[in-house]
Amino acid sequence: MAADSKAPDEVKRLAAKLGRPRAMRRASVAERWMKCTKEACACAGDEQARHGPYYSVTWAEAGKTRSRLVRAAQLPVVRQQIEADREFRRDLAAYRAASQHWADAQLAEILPEAASDEAAKKGGSQRRSRAQSPPRSRRF
Repeated sequence: MAADSKAPDEVKRLAAKLGRPRAMRRASVAERWMKCTKEACACAGDEQARHGPYYSVTWAEAGKTRSRLVRAAQLPVVRQQIEADREFRRDLAAYRAASQHWADAQLAEILPEAASDEAAKKGGSQRRSRAQSPPRSRRF
């Protein structure tokens, strides 16, 4: 379906913003401190002596939780990608709301508000006839 040239400015603005290419990542970042498996290491006996910080990126994929470690130098880029995804999802919600408002306005042009209010008051269609016999009792 072709784009409507009468689209409201807000819908056009959001559509243009959503169409802008950008790297996005739907994930979260956590700082981790880990124990190693070496018996001679300080972390083996002391809970406070851990290795790190390591940064892990976690996301859901095909119903499973996936995770990978990233270097500290990569962290600003990963956080920027995560924020880009959050902004995209906010813009998408705003686009849906603006499109819904536009769709409602199109319907209002076709059917005046008074006529639609009258239809809502009628309460729907009535049953044509009553059931001929009462329902059978059920045994459980």
